[in-house]
Amino acid sequence: MISALSGIALLIFQDFTLAKNIPNWNFFVFAFACFAYQTFDAVDGVHARMLKASSPLGQLFDHGIDALLHGALLTTQMQAMKTGGSFMSFVYFFSLVVSQSLPII
Repeated sequence: MISALSGIALLIFQDFTLAKNIPNWNFFVFAFACFAYQTFDAVDGVHARMLKASSPLGQLFDHGIDALLHGALLTTQMQAMKTGGSFMSFVYFFSLVVSQSLPII
């Protein structure tokens, strides 16, 4: 979680408006941070199941943290597309909220 948050903090520090050009290496740092987070998250889940240490509360906490990461990923995509404070920014965030709240059929 810390790695993903540090990546998004770097992007927001460079440009809070999501409309300016920032150096491309920022996106590579964020991509590596997300890869590290996903890898450690998967290893942690496998390890907890092997030790039979998983619980419903832990699964709920893990899902909540993963949902927060989706917001960070969307913010990075919006920075890459340079949407800024436009109507499309609202549409992107609204679609994220709807997709997270719908049950899987």
